[in-house]
Amino acid sequence: MTRKMENPVTGVKVEILVSTAESQGKLFKIRSTMKARQMNRAPYHYHGHFSEHFRVVEGQLNLIVGDNKEHLTLKAGESYLVKPLCPHTFWNESSEPVTYTVEVTPAKQFEKALRLNHALAAAGKASPKGTPSNIFHMAILAQLGDTWLYGIPIGLQKSAFFIAAAVAKGVGMDKKLQALLPGDGNK
Repeated sequence: MTRKMENPVTGVKVEILVSTAESQGKLFKIRSTMKARQMNRAPYHYHGHFSEHFRVVEGQLNLIVGDNKEHLTLKAGESYLVKPLCPHTFWNESSEPVTYTVEVTPAKQFEKALRLNHALAAAGKASPKGTPSNIFHMAILAQLGDTWLYGIPIGLQKSAFFIAAAVAKGVGMDKKLQALLPGDGNK
């Protein structure tokens, strides 16, 4: 399975350094590069059961974290640990590209969610933010990636996405998503 991906909507490039399978599920580590002035950031979100450790290799990475929406700018050599349930988003507002690593621990199914998200974007099935444009795809990826929107009650999101994902799976959308992945998409 490929170790390099690019989201054609956002232009964000990702290289897998440690796959979920290689770490027996303990860790998923990527190196990612965002172009200069990459202002197209993900919605303010959080993950229920894993942390993300961001470390800047080159350039600078902007983050907003926490309930108080603290704005951080990480430079080369600096890092920030986003713990489970901590809302966050990130982007690059500088005039230079940024390269950074992210360690997801434990890995859960985040790698599969990331691969599917990139595959959907490559298939023209992503919003201008690079996320799934179809609510059923979004529901499947939210569950896989344990990713939830900040400000919307978690019970409401999980209920709505549970129903949407069940409908999607009932009509075979999960298998169609799986078919978008090159090689063995189960890893």
